[in-house]
Amino acid sequence: MDVSAWCRQNSSRKKFRKDVATRKGWRFSVAKRKNKEEKDNILDSFSI
Repeated sequence: MDVSAWCRQNSSRKKFRKDVATRKGWRFSVAKRKNKEEKDNILDSFSI
């Protein structure tokens, strides 16, 4: 699916960032971190 089309269907920017992180294989390493702020910072670093 086209990324822009997917983004329109899922208007939540945070959800979109999480999905991108998952598809790039980062979710597993992020999930291992216990510090929620650290998780958010990692997700933010992969925002589009």
